[in-house]
Formats: sequence, C-alpha cells, structure tokens
Amino acid sequence: MSGKPGNAFDRRRWLQATLAAVFAAPPPSGMLQQAFERAMAAPPLPEGTEGRASAVLLLDPDSGRVLAGLRTAFFFGPRKPCGSLIKPFTALAFLLRHSPADLPRFLCPPAGGSQGDPCWNPQGHGLLTLEQALAHSCNSYFRQLALELDPADFARLLYLFGLETGADEFPRFDSFPGEEQRRAMTGSSPRLAVPPIRLALAYAALYNGGRLFLRQNPEETSAARSVYMEAASLAVIQRGMRLSAQEGTGRLAGAASSSRYVKTGTHSLREGTHRLSDLEGWCLAVDRNPAEPLLVMTFVHPGRGATEAAPLAAKTLAVYRRLRPARRSE
Repeated sequence: MSGKPGNAFDRRRWLQATLAAVFAAPPPSGMLQQAFERAMAAPPLPEGTEGRASAVLLLDPDSGRVLAGLRTAFFFGPRKPCGSLIKPFTALAFLLRHSPADLPRFLCPPAGGSQGDPCWNPQGHGLLTLEQALAHSCNSYFRQLALELDPADFARLLYLFGLETGADEFPRFDSFPGEEQRRAMTGSSPRLAVPPIRLALAYAALYNGGRLFLRQNPEETSAARSVYMEAASLAVIQRGMRLSAQEGTGRLAGAASSSRYVKTGTHSLREGTHRLSDLEGWCLAVDRNPAEPLLVMTFVHPGRGATEAAPLAAKTLAVYRRLRPARRSE
C-alpha cells in the first residue's frame, strides 16, 4: 500500500500521531499556566470543542516566547498540513513580482460553475479582491492566483519564512508534480506539511517587523533572523486578516476586538471528502493590543477552522487577558 499522504493507511497513522502528540508532553509550568488550564477547562466551553482533541499555543510575537498553552508539545511535534493557513504566504509570493496596486480580482462562482474542485462555499463568493479572498479563505480565488504564480517564487517564500519541506516523509515542494504544486499553494495538498510551531512563528514575523524566530522546543531561547518584505505587501495580508476577523472565516475569533487579525484553515485527512470526522481545524489569531501583543494558534480534531478552532482562539485570548492584564508601559 502506498505511503503517500491522503490514503487510508496514512489517515490512520496520521490520526494516531496527532492524538499522541496532542496528549503527550507537559505544558509550560508556573502559576499562570496552572490558572490558565483551570480557566480554559471551565464552562462555557467553545461550542463544538467539548470531547474533541484540541491544543492551544499562546506566544509573544515580539520574542517568540511561549506564554501559555494546552498540550503545547503538539505544536513542536510532527509536520502537519495546515490547510488554508498557507494562503497568506501564497499571496506574499505573488507580491514578490507584483505591485499591491495591481492585484487581480477573480470570480468565485457557485458550485458547478468553476473548473476543478469547487470552493468550500457552494454559493460562491462572487468577484473578490485579494484581501477579500484571504478574509473568506476562497479556494477558487487562490486556485486562479496559483495559475499566475511562478512556483519558484512560492518555494522562495517557503524558504524565507522557514516553511520549506523536504524532511521526514515529505518531499521538497519543487519536486511536486505541477498540479500538486498548484494545490499546495491553495492549501489543499497534504504533501505541504510543516511543524505547526514554524507556521506560528512565520505568522509572528508578519507582525513583529520581520523577525523570524527559530525556536525548536518550548524551553529554548529562540534565535532570530530577519525577513524583509515590502511594507505595502505586508499591509495587504494584514488587511485581509483584519477583514477575516470582522466578517470572514475568522469572525468567531476576532469580531469582538478591534485589534485582532485572524486566519483559519481546515485540512481533510481523507482527500476528496469533507466529513466532519475527517477534518482538522486550525486558527491563527494575532491580537495587536499595543500594551501586550499576543499570538494564538489553536487546533481541533474533528473540526473546522472557522467554526471550532476560531472560538477556541477567542476564549484563549479572553482567558489570558483576564488572568494577566497588560502591563507594558511602552
């Protein structure tokens, strides 16, 4: 039987590895962490998360330091496909050669009216800008964008942000067949997989002035390297994530706050199916409170990013703010 990600054998192995990682190593220690665990376990629990495997990682995006979490070892464990969480980096790869003033608009038609796999929204999203496509995580828009994107630029972006593949059982992105490269750029390829901590730190670099932390475990002091992106290009991504928090797939994580920027993602363990039991949900939320910025990454299985992982991110931020009021004076 083939060992490629996505077949039935891999699905069982992947699920076993996920559950083992989620329930494995100890979380950060200390009184704050203990209070955080108690508060996160207290009702009300986010709808749809009770009784499911879940994990939470809370970081300081300015230092890469782990502040609190639940089952944090999961994020430092095996590589995982993170679905649509890759889309901001696909957009940035396109922006390497294109001006933010000249970004395309693409039509997301209703199901049956588009080529290839339909968008997750059967009604379609209509005509979208890039910011709107990020906010609504539109598969159709990003498939069309991928057709205009040089795969070498996407590979370069993966390297710049520490998301390169080519380890463990996962091949290098530049060795993917052409169509698989396009699918990877939309977040629908199981072959594009990274340790979740690397993806969280790549997002942190979008909001901390381009400092990419190289943390490999929860305890170490993280070194950093600089990642330069044009300010106008970063602004496109940030506007899309802000719009997601206001009215898109991230609204259950961000609508209550004017300082939140959100991206959600959903990955199916069985290619071609969208049954809830096969889905892994992700949410990445940045709270740019000037007194104390925070970054939270949440995972739920089974679940979707927008409906299960996003409310868990909202509760995480609310609990931490309540336990530790912002104290920075800058």
